[in-house]
Amino acid sequence: MARYREPDPPLVSPTLLSGFAGIFFGALLGYVIAAQQLAPQRVWSAAPVATQAAAAPVPIVDERELQVYRDILARDPKNARAAIELGNRLYDAGRYAEAIRAAEAALDVDPLLESVYRQLMRYHYRAGNKAQALKVYRNCEKLIGELFGDGLTPQTRHLFDIISNDAELDG
Repeated sequence: MARYREPDPPLVSPTLLSGFAGIFFGALLGYVIAAQQLAPQRVWSAAPVATQAAAAPVPIVDERELQVYRDILARDPKNARAAIELGNRLYDAGRYAEAIRAAEAALDVDPLLESVYRQLMRYHYRAGNKAQALKVYRNCEKLIGELFGDGLTPQTRHLFDIISNDAELDG
């Protein structure tokens, strides 16, 4: 006659597993909520864009957020990422001259960032300086071509075409 055998106990207690899952998902939910609360809130104003009459409102920049990036750059002037982010936020606020300086600072750190050349072209064009935007393109084209023997990306060439034809920038 076959003897009854007790089943092996589970390796992990279901109660313990449920507890760990609860802790994990609780921590994840807490992180998401905290990230949303700490994210800077954009406030919009009806001020017009400097050169191109855009229907979109210009956001008012959070000066505390800008100061964070300025503080990072004060401690580490070679932090291209902070300069890029500072330039993006200044551009979004319509503060093109300041955005231009931030993008130029990023390129001083790393002159091979083609995306920053595109940003700088956009900043100059929005500031009403088409000639300078085209000059930035030619400088980028020369540098990338000399170093890598490659042409520029389609995004950069497309932006050049938009600026050359005095077309409206998107965003």
